[in-house]
Amino acid sequence: MSLSFAFEPRVGSYRDHDETLSAYGYVPVGSPVQLAYGLRGRVYASSGWIFGASMTYGFRSAEGQPVPTTTTLFDLGFGVGHQLGLGFQATLDLGFSALTHTVGGPVDGGALVYLGPAFAPRVGYVIPLPPTPSGSGPYLLVSAGYSAHVPVGAAHQQPLWEAGFERGVVHAGLFAIESGFAVGVQRWRWRS
Repeated sequence: MSLSFAFEPRVGSYRDHDETLSAYGYVPVGSPVQLAYGLRGRVYASSGWIFGASMTYGFRSAEGQPVPTTTTLFDLGFGVGHQLGLGFQATLDLGFSALTHTVGGPVDGGALVYLGPAFAPRVGYVIPLPPTPSGSGPYLLVSAGYSAHVPVGAAHQQPLWEAGFERGVVHAGLFAIESGFAVGVQRWRWRS
């Protein structure tokens, strides 16, 4: 098994509504980058299967404004995958995601809340590090993938806003560096 802390920057469709936000007098999100952090736990079966759980949190605030738009990301999910060999692995995380933009201006404010299912396929590489005499040791994984979140329901309940601020899919490319510790993780050979 392994337990790790992840630093996971994402680049995606977070600023899709920037023009509409500006038209309403609000500060745009301004950047497609969303920094995120999280915890990952995995169980590595001797057959090569990988089972895991994850939690990811991210926060970003538009800079240089007295009433900035803030973006909060929260993902909670479970994953399944398989070791490909030589330290490489492929996984798929399935779960629930919440993306929130708090917006404000001189007159009013509110929040755009996007809740719904999410999935994230990834390919990663576990960097080999020497174990301790007890069999446990440091764990370091580098991965890249894609995150997709499908919002369900209305983004806001503000009757004075004519714009619905609806999204089809919130998507992003992601890169993650995870560090922690592991116990008894076998390193598969590359399959012929």
